[in-house]
Amino acid sequence: MKKKLLNLGVMLLALTMLFSVKVSAYTISSADIAITPSKNEYNAGSIVDFTVTLKGLNADTGLIAMGAYVNYDSNLLTLNTSAQGLSGWDSATISSNTNRFVTTRMEHSKNNEDILKISFTAKDVSENTKTSISLKKIELSNGAEYDISEVKSAEITIMPKSSTSPSDNPSKPDNGDNPSNPGTENDNSKEDDKNKDNNNSANDGNGNNSSNNGNSSNSSSSKENSESKNSESTSSNKIPNLGSNPYIKITILIVAIITLILFIRLKLVNLKIKKQIKMNESDYKKDDTDSKEDK
Repeated sequence: MKKKLLNLGVMLLALTMLFSVKVSAYTISSADIAITPSKNEYNAGSIVDFTVTLKGLNADTGLIAMGAYVNYDSNLLTLNTSAQGLSGWDSATISSNTNRFVTTRMEHSKNNEDILKISFTAKDVSENTKTSISLKKIELSNGAEYDISEVKSAEITIMPKSSTSPSDNPSKPDNGDNPSNPGTENDNSKEDDKNKDNNNSANDGNGNNSSNNGNSSNSSSSKENSESKNSESTSSNKIPNLGSNPYIKITILIVAIITLILFIRLKLVNLKIKKQIKMNESDYKKDDTDSKEDK
């Protein structure tokens, strides 16, 4: 009986050590996420691309999941809710209500690599305007979660449609000086006059309507921003825990300690019973001896 109890205690301690090793493998010591634009200047109406990059990952098993909120100015940018996955990461859908996304990959990765490409469309502006986007409440998972509060924002400049960026619109030769296109200048001037007349007539009839539409669009955009912030603060979505939880280790240790205490108490009770049996045997022998002497 004593040997069986001893073997049981040894087995429980061995299982505790094995579970402790397994839990400690799911840890992320450090990680960094960066977000960078494909270029720094965009014209109104252009597609604005940002790349989310993983850097400086220090994890036992590598990374397998990531989630975050996209923070941007909706008055200047329109978010494309479909984000393209890079380097083996799955493409993600960004919530139009909370601006949150979650992406995963099939196998753990320890590499410094690009994760997602997030795209926007630049809205029209009256002058060159700087804006930036960033990621907040970032969660990384390789079985155990690792949280990053915020990523440093990346800044770009949006220019009015009348402005031209050298990279977007290369210089073109003047058709007026080209002898192979006679009469082109006169045709262009006629078309410009027609366009001006049409624009003037349209503005005379719709001037008040356009101003009212502008006010309503501004109010709706501000309402959308407030709703987005409220939903972000109340959202409780989290990345599912894909591996062991650190609390399992504590639970197993507590169970092992309780088992060890019960084993010690059982052993003490066994010794006490044996001692009592020996005392009873000695008393029985003594009584037997006394009875013989009396006879």
